[in-house]
Amino acid sequence: MAVKADLFNGLVENCVGNVENLLIKRKAKKEEAIALRAVNTQRSRMFLMMSSTVLFILLSLASLISTCWVA
Repeated sequence: MAVKADLFNGLVENCVGNVENLLIKRKAKKEEAIALRAVNTQRSRMFLMMSSTVLFILLSLASLISTCWVA
C-alpha cells in the first residue's frame, strides 16, 4: 500500500511540475510577445519620423527649385 501511495505522490508531483513548467513557458512567451510588440512600435515610430523628415526635405527642395525657376 505504501508503494502505491509513493507512486501516486510521485505521479502527482510530476504532473504539478509539468503544469508549473507550462505556466512558466506561457508567461515567458507573453513577455516575449510584449517586448517584440514594443520594439515593433518603436521601429514604426522611427520609420514615420524618418519618412516625414524626408518628405519635408523634398518639399523644401521643390519649393526652392520652383522659387528659383520663377525668378
